[in-house]
Amino acid sequence: MRLSPSDFEVFWREAARPVPVVIVGGGRWGRVWASVISGARKTGSGITIVARQNHSETREWAITAGIRGLAISGSIASALDLEPRPEIAIIASRPRDHVRDALDMLSAGLHVLVEKPIASTALDALTLLKAPARTGRILGVGTEFALLPAFHQAASTMKTEALSDLSVLLEWEDPRGEIRHGVKKTTHEEVDVLGDLLPHALSIFRVLKPYAHFTLVEKWLAADQRACLVLRDQDGCSFRLSCNAGSDLRRRLLHIETGNFRGSVDFSSHPAELVVAGKAAELPPGILAMDSTLRLEFGAFLAEAAGSLPSSPLTSGLDEMVALHAALESFSG
Repeated sequence: MRLSPSDFEVFWREAARPVPVVIVGGGRWGRVWASVISGARKTGSGITIVARQNHSETREWAITAGIRGLAISGSIASALDLEPRPEIAIIASRPRDHVRDALDMLSAGLHVLVEKPIASTALDALTLLKAPARTGRILGVGTEFALLPAFHQAASTMKTEALSDLSVLLEWEDPRGEIRHGVKKTTHEEVDVLGDLLPHALSIFRVLKPYAHFTLVEKWLAADQRACLVLRDQDGCSFRLSCNAGSDLRRRLLHIETGNFRGSVDFSSHPAELVVAGKAAELPPGILAMDSTLRLEFGAFLAEAAGSLPSSPLTSGLDEMVALHAALESFSG
């Protein structure tokens, strides 16, 4: 799905709407979400964090962070009893708990945005995908980089008739023990690095070629935390993810080649740097001020939940995402 600068402006504004939201998970990522949403609204009112294991610590963090009005709950049940009752749920718990927590929220009538990966196994993820049809609610996956404006500008610069020979490489590296958002990043043993990053990679690849249908053709995972996967689409185009969870630096770099087009997007930090044919390409000034893909992601999800957006990258192609997760699990090369 390709988005325009005006779409991003709508999402940025939409994120400030005071829709009651509950965030399941009081760890690093749940706190990041609370900071992003309260920052968009200029208040923590109407935001609840469910912190089941670290309730006191999360409360102390909220005080230190200065987020006024933020509610801390010890369970989903107690969070749902609050007034105003939540309408949106963000699942930021451990991957092994995603399905249980998301099903609870869908059954309670909330629209649910679940952090990637959808679940620790493809079978569990498939169970969750069947739930929205029964509840009439929307299920989305937190692939924030599908909302990175620089990717959409790069895609709009490419000649669509040349996409039959598209070649894409996504380089993704993280330092060991990296501190992000004030907390040391941790990994979960139930998900390997490829299963964790597949949703991000897939959502980025779809920006460049929205109607591609992917097949896994190569995968390797080394003991030193380096890994790679290669996808091909129905036209034979190549999409590669190369990652390293034990690097010396943080690196997020997308390389694009098709026809006479040569471009790259470095999104290791803000603002992202788009280079086309060896020259830096400027983003519109208004876009540069939108310095949070999470805020754009949240705004897009709110717009879709409200019915003002027919679909978004957060809710599209989830069946294929789960099918590729299953292929990763079973791939023998």
